[in-house]
Amino acid sequence: MLLLTWTAFAVEGVTGLYKMEYSTPFPGGLQLFGLDRIPPIFFAREYVYTLVVKHLLLVGAIGVTLTLSIHVWRSNPGQRSTLFRTLLGANLALALAIGAAAAILGFYHAIVLHFS
Repeated sequence: MLLLTWTAFAVEGVTGLYKMEYSTPFPGGLQLFGLDRIPPIFFAREYVYTLVVKHLLLVGAIGVTLTLSIHVWRSNPGQRSTLFRTLLGANLALALAIGAAAAILGFYHAIVLHFS
């Protein structure tokens, strides 16, 4: 399961950077370290702020998954732990928050396209 999660993070990272550059509703696209150049389009600032929140949630999920991976690597097979369940719950909450941020981004994307 952890291997699948790390694979999903890798795919998300590569496709996310590509989409930021070429699939945003802005004429010049966005760059990871160039978010200060937001075009003067209606709802563009909200779009970028939501994108930043989504990226921060993703970094948090990667941190929790890294902690979970280390815990699983060091524990004995079959050993139950409340930390393991807590980390899985935190990952679930972060995944739902990332999904919500992605849904909001889709909404803002449509608004920006409409007004640009």
